[in-house]
Amino acid sequence: MKISFLTKQENLSPITSVVPILNNIKAADLDSIAAMKVEVMLRRSEWRDYYDIYSILMEGKSLKAMIAGADSYSNHRLKTRDALNFLSNSNNYKKEKNFHLLNPLYDIDGKEIEELIKISIRKEYLPDNKD
Repeated sequence: MKISFLTKQENLSPITSVVPILNNIKAADLDSIAAMKVEVMLRRSEWRDYYDIYSILMEGKSLKAMIAGADSYSNHRLKTRDALNFLSNSNNYKKEKNFHLLNPLYDIDGKEIEELIKISIRKEYLPDNKD
């Protein structure tokens, strides 16, 4: 079986490298997944995407790099300010009833995700701010 990711013709694929999983099964690298997650979150507000952003930040990835990757992926239609405003408001995301069935690594709520994103914004976009 072959699985392909399709993108709109005008979008540029953010995938810079693939990660071998098993035999011929490969996945996009974490930076590429992060860019795609941020870009899709401006069109849909799913809890699992919000959680994934949190998890990626917890892996030490830069929010600024994620936004830049999403901006490039969207052919520069993404507005940084809009993305940051949307991501930093946990009221945009409601935890799905059966989310626990995915066995998430972190037991967190939206406010904890919001706080990590706000810390990342202060650290990466407001470098004079001592957090």
